[in-house]
Amino acid sequence: MKNMLLQPSEVSRESLLWILEKAMFDVEPLHDVDEDTIICTESGWNFMIRVDHDKELVTFHCPLHIRSEASLKRKLVFVNAMSKKFILANVVLLDDDTMFVEYQFLYDSGITVRFFLNCFKRFVEISQSIGQESHERRLAIKKREKDSDPFRLGHEYDEEPEDEERVDMDTLMQQLFEEPRDS
Repeated sequence: MKNMLLQPSEVSRESLLWILEKAMFDVEPLHDVDEDTIICTESGWNFMIRVDHDKELVTFHCPLHIRSEASLKRKLVFVNAMSKKFILANVVLLDDDTMFVEYQFLYDSGITVRFFLNCFKRFVEISQSIGQESHERRLAIKKREKDSDPFRLGHEYDEEPEDEERVDMDTLMQQLFEEPRDS
């Protein structure tokens, strides 16, 4: 099965879920409003798979919710550090309390089952590593109940560090793009 080639016309959410189920992943498929397939795992991690037939593109997403009280500067530093550390995935700060881990690949010539499974396993490992680091840096939100919103997950955290510096978006943008001054 691992060397089986899916032709571009055979790549779909259903065929990819079938592969994951056959590979013994605990799959509980749900669908969101954008028609992503949400894969909920027993450990509380949610992953989404989107198949874009027009672009022949498969995208994996993992939403990681972070504390909205943390400063924007701290969040951006963390997201940039994770993007640099895990070069196979993009890490994006989506809004005040959500970052997305994302990985994409083209399937214009088809994909083998082995390639798909290896990509998904690596994506899961990267997403969980980023989630663990957000927990260690006390950016993660508390874990939600299993039956709550499937997009909400995180880890337990302690209180915000007292030395947290708050910077608003305008100030941060000004600091980031300010011309260096000659002394």
